[in-house]
Amino acid sequence: MPEFSTTPPPNVAGRNLVSRSFLANVLLILLSVGLGVWAFQLMRERFTSIASRDAVINGALIDINSPIEGIVSEFSAATGAAVTSDQTLAIVNNPNLVAPASRLPAQEIKTQITEFESERDTTIRQLAETRALIELWSQEQSNQQQLEMQNSQDSILEVQADLEAMRSRYRLAEITYQRSTTLLEAGAISQATLDEAQLEREELSNQVKSLQAQLESAQNQEQAVTLGLTLERERSETNPRIRLQTLKLQAVTQQQAITQLERNIQAARAELAQATTEYQLEQTELNRTQRTTIKPPTEGVIWDVTARQGQFVEKGANLGRVLDCQRRWVDVYVDEQALRSLRHGMPATIQLYGDQSLTLRGRVSLVRSGVGRLQAGQDVAVPIAPNLPRTTQVRVDLDLNTPQGSPDAMCFVGYTAQVSFHL
Repeated sequence: MPEFSTTPPPNVAGRNLVSRSFLANVLLILLSVGLGVWAFQLMRERFTSIASRDAVINGALIDINSPIEGIVSEFSAATGAAVTSDQTLAIVNNPNLVAPASRLPAQEIKTQITEFESERDTTIRQLAETRALIELWSQEQSNQQQLEMQNSQDSILEVQADLEAMRSRYRLAEITYQRSTTLLEAGAISQATLDEAQLEREELSNQVKSLQAQLESAQNQEQAVTLGLTLERERSETNPRIRLQTLKLQAVTQQQAITQLERNIQAARAELAQATTEYQLEQTELNRTQRTTIKPPTEGVIWDVTARQGQFVEKGANLGRVLDCQRRWVDVYVDEQALRSLRHGMPATIQLYGDQSLTLRGRVSLVRSGVGRLQAGQDVAVPIAPNLPRTTQVRVDLDLNTPQGSPDAMCFVGYTAQVSFHL
């Protein structure tokens, strides 16, 4: 049986050896190039950027407090849930609050207004009646004045006629007396006849004077009637002048009463409006304090919850905290030797350890060097320890368009990261 040899021919073995050597050389070349590029990038980053020793994403926390005391009847907040500023988180009820005063004062004011209005309407009717009487008695006064004027004129004419007749008789008596004096001197008559003539003359003279006085009185009366006056000391209430004066005074008094009642009504209405407003405000405040709806102070993510449904809370008690995802930053530790290279506004790149696919960007906003210079308050999500020796704390504010991530990730707050500052 023939034997077959497994040894390749010399020319085939040589070709395989050359092929393996070529591949090894290519791999060595590629590896060398990769190492060179990596070394170049490492040196470039070493001289053109500053790397952080440690960094953590931080954010501002806002407390959710109850404005009243009461029992939490509804509570829908859950840690890690995204919330908006108009979303209802909880409802606090306080049924033990005392209701505001009843509306009795307002009812009393309404009753008072009704009384004022009734009294005003009555006075208005009385004033209308008084004005009607004034018009009536004004006509009566006009008629009375005409009658008195006519009477005065008739009296004047009568007295004037009597006066003229009496003056004629007086002149005749004067002539008789003169004649009797002449006859007495002639001895034709006796002294007694002369005395009778003298006595008659004096009587007629007195009557003339009396009629003149009556004429003056009648003329004065006519003038008084013309002026609407009276010369009599006492007048009856049926006299139109006195009655008209009384009615006019009564009308003035009634008008003043109406004006005062209008003022009282306006004041009472203003008081009623104020009382109604106060009652409504008290009722609104009661409704607000009896049942208060609590909403987030800002849009964000529920960081933690400290209250439960059915729990009694005091006024101002903390119900939880909201993480404001719009106010985030990165607290960074770098070597203190790099302090001279850092400046405000320097750009930075943040690479999250928990999400290597996401790169954040920001700028330096604060640099604090030294030991113990930073004491975080209660409004930050992740309290930062004081500076370690030979380290510098740097705050990097994230850009406004920085992704917030899912609510489950708490907007990346608490994530550690590698921060590079670009020189």
